[in-house]
Amino acid sequence: MKTKKLKKEVDKTIKYLCKKVRDDNYMCDYKDSMARTLDSMMKTRARLGKSKKTK
Repeated sequence: MKTKKLKKEVDKTIKYLCKKVRDDNYMCDYKDSMARTLDSMMKTRARLGKSKKTK
């Protein structure tokens, strides 16, 4: 059950980060660190089990 909740949180974070990274008006200083965070989130997501959404 705990893994399911974590998956949901990771999905939410990935979605949010994707939206922010794509937004060009967003501060460029943050984009690099956000891309890094997104990368680690994707790795976490892959470890938790693949979802049809992320494919």
